[in-house]
Amino acid sequence: MTRTEQPALGPQGNQFIANRPDLDASRIYYLGQSFGAMWGMFSFANEPAIRAAVFAAPTGTLLYDAALAVAPGMRAGLGELLAGRTPSPLNPPHGRTSVDGIAVAPPHFDESLPLRNRPPLDAVPGATEVQRVIDGIVWAAQFTSTVAVAPLLRRAPRPR
Repeated sequence: MTRTEQPALGPQGNQFIANRPDLDASRIYYLGQSFGAMWGMFSFANEPAIRAAVFAAPTGTLLYDAALAVAPGMRAGLGELLAGRTPSPLNPPHGRTSVDGIAVAPPHFDESLPLRNRPPLDAVPGATEVQRVIDGIVWAAQFTSTVAVAPLLRRAPRPR
């Protein structure tokens, strides 16, 4: 069964399967990659009809993944969010204009994020306040984090 054949599990999805003699409801599995792995974790944790799943390269915390790491082009959106706060924690004289050699659009800021389990860095003026805002956003977004859903995953199919 593909996603186009079954848009969702749950009561409607289960009824859909029950009305299809060519489908075996005891053999529902899930394979997701990247965002599909992230959203699949939530489905797998909450849908007993999914017997087993494979999650290939799920995303982590979206803010870190998108705005700060793998997609520097998305930093401008975070910069606009920072600029809209009162008082604004932007530190434009020290802001990064590129990340790993890739130019980033304004507004520019430098968050100087510390390494894991290290104290905050204030390598440039204002970096600590930018870090506090980022930490608040990441905390509020934990419900979308694969780390938050991991304890809900199971090692064996649910009993029938």
